[in-house]
Amino acid sequence: TESKPYVYTEEQTIHATRGEIEDINGVPIVENKLGFNVIIQKASFPEDNEKANRVLLDIANFLTGEGYDYFDSLPVSKTAPFEYTDSDESVLSYLKSSLGVNVYATAENCMDKFCVDYEISDEYSPEEKRIIAGLRYEMKLRDFSLSNLFTLCEDIDIDTVSKIKEKSLHLPGIEILHHSEYIDRLIQNGRLKVAQNSGKYPYHDPCELGRGCGIYDEPRRIIESIGVLLEPTET
Repeated sequence: TESKPYVYTEEQTIHATRGEIEDINGVPIVENKLGFNVIIQKASFPEDNEKANRVLLDIANFLTGEGYDYFDSLPVSKTAPFEYTDSDESVLSYLKSSLGVNVYATAENCMDKFCVDYEISDEYSPEEKRIIAGLRYEMKLRDFSLSNLFTLCEDIDIDTVSKIKEKSLHLPGIEILHHSEYIDRLIQNGRLKVAQNSGKYPYHDPCELGRGCGIYDEPRRIIESIGVLLEPTET
């Protein structure tokens, strides 16, 4: 008879270390990643249309240059001659009604109305006008107000955060929030409803978030809004 090799199975528990965890090939399984949102804060955003348009164009161009997409759902082509990019009548009807143009208005008519309503200068190229109009429309869609932040771009890295902060004097109204800061602010402003439960949730400050960014209170408030916060035991 043919002999079979002796095979056995052994199980071993390996306690995970803090930080990033990789498999045997060096592919990350768990990573530490700081995520930030670019938001526009109504209280410090310019009321003057000319200044506001410049801020919108500058931050949009900067984000594009860094390889990020920003929110823009205006159903109009990005380049002239302008055409509708969505055939859904309900989408186009909302656009036209929000601008106060008639049902037969073309995409060019809508762009002209944006330029009039928001005083978008003829000094801008057609493509730049489209960028500004797209952000203006998105802000209107999202009910931009003192109590309602407008999220322009999500999940940018820490290097991009630093570059934006260096430009902050020229970008009034543009603010950077870590995800925990953003969620905490939504809860505090009543824009996000969370359900309270009896769960107990341990939390330890990530080094990059705590010591690196000085963010300590917001994650704790989020946890306390849904359950019981458990601080790490000192040893």
